[in-house]
Amino acid sequence: MKRLTCLALLACGSTGPSADDAGATAAAPTLQLVSEKRFDKLLPAAGDLEASGLTVVQGKLWVVMDNSRAVAQVGADLGSATLGPGAAGASQYEGVTTSSDGRIFAVRELESDVDRRSKIVELGIDGAPIDEAFADRVFPSRQGFEGLAALPSASGDPTLLALCQGNECDDAPKDVGKGRIDVLRRSGAGWVTIRTLELPRAVAFASYSDLALRTRSDERLDVAVVSRGSRALWLGVLDATTVTFVGTGAIYTFPERYCALEGVTFLSASTFAFASDADSGCKSTEQSLHVFALAAGS
Repeated sequence: MKRLTCLALLACGSTGPSADDAGATAAAPTLQLVSEKRFDKLLPAAGDLEASGLTVVQGKLWVVMDNSRAVAQVGADLGSATLGPGAAGASQYEGVTTSSDGRIFAVRELESDVDRRSKIVELGIDGAPIDEAFADRVFPSRQGFEGLAALPSASGDPTLLALCQGNECDDAPKDVGKGRIDVLRRSGAGWVTIRTLELPRAVAFASYSDLALRTRSDERLDVAVVSRGSRALWLGVLDATTVTFVGTGAIYTFPERYCALEGVTFLSASTFAFASDADSGCKSTEQSLHVFALAAGS
């Protein structure tokens, strides 16, 4: 099995994403490739599918594409797939998530060059849009929200975490380690930012491609953030009550052949699915789904 390299944090120690004591340090765990499959094998009649985000809905991987409005539904074992309704052509879908009440939301990076706001789109169970509304952040450049996740909620009113692609939510040259996440709630005709989270400075990525959450048993959430530009994955912990990050987490780098990773979701506490976009620099892994797991004993 192919392994990913974990970059040590805090003088070669790192807080694991499921550590009982978030302040403790532990030996860095590793990830192993479990399986992967190209979209042209899963859906041979569909043409190019430039994956940009994924989540789990009713036991299946839902994968959105930035070059199609159709949503792929893929078995978690990567053994079968279907493509929902929707025309080919740019959708600008960049992330997808499901809320506690089973609703499905996707994010479009930018509506246009003129209106530099991202749009949150609610999808039906077939993947077709049933509602859409702007988020209130106006971006200074062409890079908008790139990932989406939903906080657990007992009220039925979803709270979404929207990940900016660029450091400080801008694509102008910036210091790395300034990842930002807007916390969004629906208000009237749009989604309003109620606060902005700062990723730990140790998450020193050139850009940010997607995020995912997993509910734990201790009122905390496991967090995963993937970066296409840095070919890296960060695993951390979020306090679900205060909505603040706990500790610095751990970072893993991918081999160079994984240069198009755009989406991430949890399959279990120790297993993750990733989706890859098109990229001529990594033909062997582009337009594919990949499953990685924490190594035994990590």
